[in-house]
Amino acid sequence: MEPTNNLATRPIAAVVEGDGRKAYLPHPFFQNSIFLCTRARNPDEYRKRSVTVEVTNRNGDIMTVRSARTLFASPDMGVFLAVVALLQKHGVHDLVDSVTGEVAGRVRSTFPIGELYDLTGMGRSAARERLLTSLDVLGSVSLSVKYGLTPENLERHRLSLGFQMSSFWDLNIVPRKGRRGSIVELFPSRYLIPNDHNLWADAALCNALQIDTARAIFWALICRQHFCGTVAEWQKLLGSQYQALRNWRANHFLPALEELTKYGYKVTEKSGLYTVRRPERLALGTPINVP
Repeated sequence: MEPTNNLATRPIAAVVEGDGRKAYLPHPFFQNSIFLCTRARNPDEYRKRSVTVEVTNRNGDIMTVRSARTLFASPDMGVFLAVVALLQKHGVHDLVDSVTGEVAGRVRSTFPIGELYDLTGMGRSAARERLLTSLDVLGSVSLSVKYGLTPENLERHRLSLGFQMSSFWDLNIVPRKGRRGSIVELFPSRYLIPNDHNLWADAALCNALQIDTARAIFWALICRQHFCGTVAEWQKLLGSQYQALRNWRANHFLPALEELTKYGYKVTEKSGLYTVRRPERLALGTPINVP
């Protein structure tokens, strides 16, 4: 981490005002889940090292995610959205050389770690180490997308050939006394600065969901109002690694649907086709009430 002693800060005017719950992100984040979130963890499994995942969607877009260690839906998806929501609430500043006045090229945001504890529900001492590990692992993640070179796809992406993000963030935890005292000092990618073209995800709702597959469905529906498909089609959409379709349906998919209905998602089944619709509140731009 580069020192900031000789750097001043200059606020970046916000195009979109953060509210501490909505996490605004570019569309490529939601094209495919970047988290291995549709399977349960094995008893002895935590994180593998140097993970690369490559996914091609139906439009021919190739998304490559690289991480120093494996990403999981719990806690990483919730921690990621919480950090984005909070940095957008507290604002982002350019770093400026205090002597020359030149912009250093990096941006900075700070917020109390107590707010992160509250939003993720990870304030208990047993969970704090997992939170800090998640923050560290997420910082290493890089994301790139090569768009499919069809006329329709190029028009959809405004003639852009791809998207590249070298890392999510660097960070320091600045110690302060008391549970809420320490400060998260974040040096995020500029792509995490919100704009009015971004989609948004409800960070509080994500952290309220307890089932990994429910989080996967939550993520998949951020960029669509609904999805209808067979169990096999849902499994493909979510990137499940389970081979036994019947077991996945019974042990993961159906419990996830039940949990989502508690937060206003509409679920219907007809002739083996499952349709899941986002809550109307989300479609209207209003976060869900969570306990």
